[in-house]
Amino acid sequence: MKTFKMPPKSPKKPKSGKGEYREYGADNLRIRHPNFSYSNPIKQAELGIISKSIEGKWVGTSVVHECTYEEKTFVPYNPEINYGDLFSSFGYEGMGNDYDVISSRTLKKWDWFGNKCIIAFDSSNVYEHSLEIEEVNGAELKLNSRVHFKNLNIDNFYSKYEKNHKVMNRFQNESLEKQEEIDRRLQGTEHAGEECLLHQVNGFYVPANEDHLNLKIGVKDYLGVIPSSPEKDCYTMILEQKEGLAIQQISDDSIIMHSSSYSVIDLIRPELINVRTFRATKQHKTEFKRIRQKPTTNINVSGDYVAKKVEIRDSVINRSEI
Repeated sequence: MKTFKMPPKSPKKPKSGKGEYREYGADNLRIRHPNFSYSNPIKQAELGIISKSIEGKWVGTSVVHECTYEEKTFVPYNPEINYGDLFSSFGYEGMGNDYDVISSRTLKKWDWFGNKCIIAFDSSNVYEHSLEIEEVNGAELKLNSRVHFKNLNIDNFYSKYEKNHKVMNRFQNESLEKQEEIDRRLQGTEHAGEECLLHQVNGFYVPANEDHLNLKIGVKDYLGVIPSSPEKDCYTMILEQKEGLAIQQISDDSIIMHSSSYSVIDLIRPELINVRTFRATKQHKTEFKRIRQKPTTNINVSGDYVAKKVEIRDSVINRSEI
């Protein structure tokens, strides 16, 4: 009778937390953690002889897999702050004062001050992109884009307050339903997309300046909140931003764009809440079709009967000039 010897058990190595996935909650929900990933694409076979450049207007639709990780930190309690005025300046009326239903004393009891909420989720989103490419000199092209949010879907979602989660989540809900409502409001909107100079390398159009994103890093983008003093301005600021981008022309009327992105952005509400958001998109490929311009008809009028030029101002003909 053949016998088998079981191999000795080897101790499991602890996870470093730097992997693509992290586990959350008692159910060990696996959610991708944002990190930057991009590899040079393989050149695709051209569909025929190319006689036009990529200058022009293009449109394409992509399905993008994104992951988001967010840390929402509530500033510790400061007895020198008038919390009634502070909450009012951010649009939360009826909070913070001793006589309000939700006073600063109640917020301390609920562990609101100095608390933190962790939010993580995966999503599969459908975007429609419109590109405009124009030549700026003999060697470079300027790319401008707009992104239309067509459909946003959450695949996995997790949120947890570090202290007093049950009470805090009832008071300031951070749930899947809340995020779905945010996404519903975003659907149908349009936002500015990529803007950069391109040059050609090994059959692909890639950003001419690899550091073009660094121009936005560390720059405060102030929000429309009236602060009690200049040092209390509310703003967003990009801490880190990376992207991969390569465009290949495969025919006169088709281009392929390979892209991925990663960003870390802070939202600062002084003395109240600070939010740091990590977001990444997996590398994906989008096919764009050229938008053909409709021909226009120009009519030139000439002859001796035209004594002077005709000017139209504010849609009213100035007869004195005819």
